[in-house]
Amino acid sequence: TEKKKYGTEYSVDSPAITGYTADKTIVSGTMPAEDLEVTVTYSILPYTLTVHYVYADGPMKGQAAFKDYTKKVDYGDEYRKQTTPIVGYTADQLVVNGKMPAEDLEVTVSYSINSYYLTVYYVYANGNTAVATHKDTLDYGDSYSVPSPAVEGYTPDKTVVSGKMETEDVVVYVTYT
Repeated sequence: TEKKKYGTEYSVDSPAITGYTADKTIVSGTMPAEDLEVTVTYSILPYTLTVHYVYADGPMKGQAAFKDYTKKVDYGDEYRKQTTPIVGYTADQLVVNGKMPAEDLEVTVSYSINSYYLTVYYVYANGNTAVATHKDTLDYGDSYSVPSPAVEGYTPDKTVVSGKMETEDVVVYVTYT
C-alpha cells in the first residue's frame, strides 16, 4: 500500500517467491483519480525430473541402452519412481523419490552386474573325492567351459562342464567310473 497523487507514475516490482511465477512481474501505470487495487496472482512452477539409467561398466552382455524417464513435477510436490529390475543386475537405487526443488532435477540410477559361483566337484562313483574341486566367480551371462581333468583308469561322465551363468550359483558334479 502506498499513497500516490493523481497523475503520477508508479512502478512496483512483484516480489520473487521460490517455485512460483507472478502473472505481473511489474505493476506500473499512471495513478487515476481514485484508489487503485491490483491483484498479482502467483502460479506454481513445474520442473523437469529426469532419471538416467546406466550400466556401471557401460553397456554389457548384449543389454539394450536405457531410455530416460522424464516427468514434469510441480515445485514442492513429492515424486516417486520405482526402478525397473533387470535380471542379473542390481540397481544402486530401488526407488527414486523426494520433494521437487525449484529447479530441474536429474538423477542417475546405476546397474551393476551380479556375480555368481561356479563349483565343479569331481567324485568317484563311490562318492569319494577324485581329483580336486574347481571354483570360479563369474558374472551373470558369462559363458564357461571347464574340461574335466584326466584320472588314469577312470572316465568322467562329463568331459567338459559348460554353460552360461544364470542368476544363481552353479554346482556341478562330475562322476568318475
